[in-house]
Amino acid sequence: MGLPDLPFSNDETMILVTGYSIPLRAAAVRRWRELEEAKPALPNFSDEVAAARAWVDEAGWAERPHVPLSCA
Repeated sequence: MGLPDLPFSNDETMILVTGYSIPLRAAAVRRWRELEEAKPALPNFSDEVAAARAWVDEAGWAERPHVPLSCA
């Protein structure tokens, strides 16, 4: 036995569940939608240098101190 479908849009549902102040609810819903719609920029993976730089940035290697490797 499932729950009944209600005829509310996503925005209307968010407004109902975010509180009592209508202006505050509306602002929260608008911002939430902006954040959901924002797409992170992906590097151009056909450019090997751009892909490598994106990997280094994501892995945090640029912030790590350089430790030289010793030859045995």
